[in-house]
Amino acid sequence: MNVVSSSLPWLTLAAFASGGGALALISYLYRYRGQPGVRWFILAMSAVTVFSTSYGVGLLVFDPLVREAIGTVTWIALAWMGVPFLAFALAYTGRGSTIRSTPFRLLLGVPVLITVLAAANPALGLLWSDFDVVRVFGHAGAEYALEPLAYVTFTMGTLSAGVATLLLFETVFSYGPLYRREAAAVALSAVPPGIAGFVWLFGLGPVPQFNAMAVAFLPHVALDAYAFVGNNMFDSRPATRRAAERTAIDDVDNPIVVLDEGGLVVRLNAAAESLFDSDDADAVGAPVADLIGRSIDLDGTDQAVTIRSDGRRREYAVSTSPLRDSAGTRVGYTLVLQDITVERQREQRLQVLNRTLRHNLRNDLNVVHGYLELAAERIDDEGIESTLETAEETTTELMELGTKARRFEQAVANERQSDRETVVLSDLIEELATEPSLDRHSIDVDVPRSLALESDERLLRIVLRNLLESCLEYADEAPTFEIRTSGHPSSEFSHVEVRMLGAAIPDHEIAVVEDGQETALNHGSGMGLWFVKWGVSTLGGDVTFETDESESTITLQLPRADEGADRASVDAASRDGDLPDAEHAD
Repeated sequence: MNVVSSSLPWLTLAAFASGGGALALISYLYRYRGQPGVRWFILAMSAVTVFSTSYGVGLLVFDPLVREAIGTVTWIALAWMGVPFLAFALAYTGRGSTIRSTPFRLLLGVPVLITVLAAANPALGLLWSDFDVVRVFGHAGAEYALEPLAYVTFTMGTLSAGVATLLLFETVFSYGPLYRREAAAVALSAVPPGIAGFVWLFGLGPVPQFNAMAVAFLPHVALDAYAFVGNNMFDSRPATRRAAERTAIDDVDNPIVVLDEGGLVVRLNAAAESLFDSDDADAVGAPVADLIGRSIDLDGTDQAVTIRSDGRRREYAVSTSPLRDSAGTRVGYTLVLQDITVERQREQRLQVLNRTLRHNLRNDLNVVHGYLELAAERIDDEGIESTLETAEETTTELMELGTKARRFEQAVANERQSDRETVVLSDLIEELATEPSLDRHSIDVDVPRSLALESDERLLRIVLRNLLESCLEYADEAPTFEIRTSGHPSSEFSHVEVRMLGAAIPDHEIAVVEDGQETALNHGSGMGLWFVKWGVSTLGGDVTFETDESESTITLQLPRADEGADRASVDAASRDGDLPDAEHAD
């Protein structure tokens, strides 16, 4: 028998190709060694390199002692494939904490033990016995009896690779197309050598003296190269998404409760555990009503609950949203609890103060106004009478301000509770121009009758009235108003420009409203411009101011009604009278 084969048969070349491909892949992946799982994958591919190369060399060696020594190396390499591949899958899919667990460390001891046993096998014979070399297709095949421990070793390595494959396939189904091709390629890469190994282990093939795993690693390396080299598998990792999902729940300050479709608790985040003084494990399986203290409409909105925590009563707004899997199927619900205790208390205080002050102020000012009128009628002193008249005018202004504030508050509340309507802007402005406070002033209106806004007519009327009246407060002489519109007819918003000619709003008054707050050194003289800003914001628009020494331009950006509603409004208006400018584009 020749010690070494005189040629390089094709099976040997295939084994060397597998080892060379694995080595090239290791060289490429070394740059990614800091990424999760890469070092483990490099270890697994190193084992593939050693196994394929040593097995290829062994196919050329016919000396029994040398051939068995090479076989020992292949067994050691085989032991270091499955567990490192499992560690890679755990780290890549965001389960790196499992690798640091005690059970996994015990599992990692298996290949260490097999390494020792394989090295000692010539003396102990715990893995195989009766080793012999037989010629197969011109190769040096190995024939020996496997001991039970060898079957256990191979099975554990295969199971590790199988679990890793399942983890990668779970990524395929859970995370959609972002990682699908890469994870599927790596998962499938373990199938050919796994099948070849079982065929050899149980003698199912026609040539049991030959282990086809070395050849089967060729598609394994090719699929891995496709994933890592062709698609940059480590440029987008599911570990990132899994960490984000975990962080999105566990690290959020708001209590979050995850429910199944039946309303049973599946998970609590840390904030929810603290709020309900319950561990996540203890709460799992309990109805949400038992946890929160009242039933929750999982498809409802605007829900609130009161929960006693740490001896204090807190109010929480409950936001529910369906929880869906990657296929879009609803699998449960997510409840997010927002602490609104401070907001509710502030709202209640403001409501009480608002009602009390408004009611008392109105009543008391009425009384003061009556006494001032009575006193002015009974006093003949012109100086005192003038003083009383000034006081009477001041109380009248305060009463009017209170009335304006009440009307504005009611209009805002009505707008929030009712649906938007279609308002023909030109009609509204013409009606405003005839009101007693404005009919004495020149208002030049150039607004197309075809323009309709999606708005609340009551609130929009208050906004425009306060805008014009506020401008008049800063005019020593009667100014002239020009009202124009601009903006493309197909746009979502229309721009209503109100220009006051002959007078200007002071810069400091505009600065207060634009800054959004009043200070001791920077405050406005009235509420009119505030009503304009708040009203336009409530209607879904915006307001801007431009001013100089002799004029001011206030631009209101307001939502335009859709084309169908716009046309219907014009048609309705045309039935009430002529519309000579109906087709005028703004």
